[in-house]
Amino acid sequence: MSNFQLHSVFPTGIGDAIMHDVEYLGILKKDIISQYRKDEEKYGFETNEGPTWGRYQPGWGKWYSQIKSPDSDPNAPDQYLDDSRAFWQSDPYIHQREPYLKLMDFVDENVKHYLDAHGYVYEKFYTTIAWSNVYRHASSIHEHKHPNSFVSWVFFVDAKNAPILFRHEIPDNSIRPHVKFNIPENSFQIAWKPVNGMLVMWPSWMTHGSSPNQSNEERISISGNVMLGGKIGQSEHLTESQLDNWSNKQTQDIDDSSQFANLNIEPQPGGPGNY
Repeated sequence: MSNFQLHSVFPTGIGDAIMHDVEYLGILKKDIISQYRKDEEKYGFETNEGPTWGRYQPGWGKWYSQIKSPDSDPNAPDQYLDDSRAFWQSDPYIHQREPYLKLMDFVDENVKHYLDAHGYVYEKFYTTIAWSNVYRHASSIHEHKHPNSFVSWVFFVDAKNAPILFRHEIPDNSIRPHVKFNIPENSFQIAWKPVNGMLVMWPSWMTHGSSPNQSNEERISISGNVMLGGKIGQSEHLTESQLDNWSNKQTQDIDDSSQFANLNIEPQPGGPGNY
């Protein structure tokens, strides 16, 4: 009799929490749609005019989702959604103003739970940027990561049953036989099914995207990035870092031309030197 056991190692923690406040979700939806309509009228969404945010982002190449259009005949041959991956995003500072402050309290509470559940030692954390997203029928967001942050999150205002997709980073040259069933140990992608009011948190390095919006109404979400502050790591392990301990004096020293005297490099506007 074999005593074989299969062990999961290095699992990745994804956290979620649900806000049960339908009235507040309606307030958020109204504000986001208002911004969306104003930008739609101002810029239009079929060109690259306007700022980087406040309009539909240019598509990343059309692809065909293996999801039937909701308008197709269920008895007809498969008809797939043509997804241009075009989507609208607001400016990235909505977390600093009403009506999003109540949401940020909810985010802060649950990010703390997320960090503590992992056993992380930290002094503080804060959301660096947050923005709203609107997806029209059949649109989605491409796979991507969030650099320059520690934890990322998304809050679903109107989810429309379009899952967020997380992908496990498997080397491209790995051998992948077909599987009889899916378990965490043999899967490289999972679909996280959202509901209205759900907050989902994950490490910012994790690749993720979304499924196409199958609804004829807009799918609405709010995304954000979280960074640690203060001291992280330990000096005795040579891992200590002070993430927000730079004074004006230190910055001035770096920009001082005397720092480059031995390099014969003249300081340039906007930085200590162009190398």
